[in-house]
Amino acid sequence: MEKFYTPGEVQQILRISRPTLIRLIKGGEIHATRLGAAGHLRVAESALATFLSRHTTEGGYRRC
Repeated sequence: MEKFYTPGEVQQILRISRPTLIRLIKGGEIHATRLGAAGHLRVAESALATFLSRHTTEGGYRRC
């Protein structure tokens, strides 16, 4: 079963603000899913890995 991260966890991993995370999600850079009846936003581990593979350089994370 795949692991899902909350928006707060993704913000900590990427060291970005909430508005930046929302911009990346709305812009299609990071795929997020709404789970459950309440529709809580979650980011799959594979979606985060895909984002990081596209935006990581030898020196570390490359800002978008």
